Amino acid sequence: MRVDEYNSFANQLQRYASALSRLESLHIRLADGCRLRAYQKRLAQVTVDPRSAIDSQLVIAVTYDLREIDEVNEIVENLPATLDSETLTLLQKVASGSEHPDDELDAPGREAQYELYLGTMLRRGGIPARHGKPDLVATWHNKEFFIEAKRPASAKGFDNRLRSAVHQARALVRPGIIAVCVDQLVRPADGLMVVKDFNALAPSVDNLVRKFVVEQAHTLRKRLSTNEPVAALLLTARVPARIAATGHSSLGTSIQLHPLLAGSIEAKFASSIIPLFAGSPS
Repeated sequence: MRVDEYNSFANQLQRYASALSRLESLHIRLADGCRLRAYQKRLAQVTVDPRSAIDSQLVIAVTYDLREIDEVNEIVENLPATLDSETLTLLQKVASGSEHPDDELDAPGREAQYELYLGTMLRRGGIPARHGKPDLVATWHNKEFFIEAKRPASAKGFDNRLRSAVHQARALVRPGIIAVCVDQLVRPADGLMVVKDFNALAPSVDNLVRKFVVEQAHTLRKRLSTNEPVAALLLTARVPARIAATGHSSLGTSIQLHPLLAGSIEAKFASSIIPLFAGSPS
């Protein structure tokens, strides 16, 4: 499934300011130098800058920031009414890390953000979900389903994070689902993805993910053998991009499901998750 996302800088800035205020009200410390504050400052700069042309490097930086900003907005706006200790622990980690994901060898803050984002998508879609061990436990059709969520910081870390998820799945009472954020693994390594027009955005991201799957076929076969208790692999990608025809910054989303236990109730649940990503208002 592919989803295109678009929203105005001003709207995102307003939502983001509210989100950060809400985090602070929960006693989440947001230092002036943390990455979440840096995103706010850059977005404010391009939103209020009166010049007709803004520095290209600033625009590129903000385009990368938009993915992080959008996820934080969605997470905070859809927090459970009662926050448990596991959710608060994840929220406390989110502000950590480097401003740009390319500067990180490990990404515990962004991985916590991904766990929270997946929980947000489930809860917003009417599927109760709680954080902890496993990373997510979702209730669907009166049954519990288990999700291990990973967000590798680089292509080199993909095998390690996948191996870790499989190891965690072995401790489950039933086969689980592994969700991997491949944003950092599929996008251009040294620049911003540029597409001709808005209609080309979704197919371009989808093709990047398909290419990645082909390139990682050996690793996937090695880690996800039929003997492992993994019902499905869910790959998600939200890639920042520039639309050449209009100059807009945008996010292109691809969600790909790879059932490993075809016909199982777990694989059916995994399939039900995919449409939830289409509901993002961004």
